[in-house]
Amino acid sequence: MNVEQERKEFLEEIQTNTRNTYVRAIFADWLDEHDEPELADFYRSWTLKKHEESEKWLQDYVDKIAAEGTEWDLDVKENYTLEAVLERANKHLDTGEPTIFLNFDTPVHIRSSRKKFWAHFQIVTGRRIGVKDYSEVFFRCGC
Repeated sequence: MNVEQERKEFLEEIQTNTRNTYVRAIFADWLDEHDEPELADFYRSWTLKKHEESEKWLQDYVDKIAAEGTEWDLDVKENYTLEAVLERANKHLDTGEPTIFLNFDTPVHIRSSRKKFWAHFQIVTGRRIGVKDYSEVFFRCGC
């Protein structure tokens, strides 16, 4: 099995079983062996407590989007569940297409939390997004 296939399998397992600390630790060791110590530290520093706190933050954020958006987006309540938003975020990372549209009059407390969204997303999903700032791409004006 080649290196990229091994990496893919680790990441798939982490995304499938997000609370599995054992796989994250093994992946962190694997990353160290493949000269990626910073990424290894990211996976090694994960804890169940951080996961639960981030999951709660994300749920609260999604609830705020749904509550604020009901006036301008008829399918918000059905599509803005935490699971759906995480799926849309993963789709965005895979394709680069914006997948969450916010109206131009979206309250500041929602717009200003986009960077925090990505930090919590990484903890919950185990998917590292790197240093690029996705806050202006994933969340686009829906007007």
